[in-house]
Amino acid sequence: MSDIVNWSGKSEGELRAYFRGLDNGNLLAQELTQKGAMHAVRFILEQNDDARAIAVEMRESLRWHAMLISEECARRGLTVVAENG
Repeated sequence: MSDIVNWSGKSEGELRAYFRGLDNGNLLAQELTQKGAMHAVRFILEQNDDARAIAVEMRESLRWHAMLISEECARRGLTVVAENG
């Protein structure tokens, strides 16, 4: 199981220690999450349209996908991410 972590203000050393402490599955999940987030931000920045409208549309799509993924995880009896705080 992975936690959602607020990484702002963390030093490089703290981040490296956090990542070293993750098991392989969680480390790969973090990698995919980061790559997905970077792709989303890059997509918004490349648009000539209203960035806020694009971000809202992307957020709704992400929420929909998250719901579907959560439902499938529940069907399988899996817990993927626990939100703390």
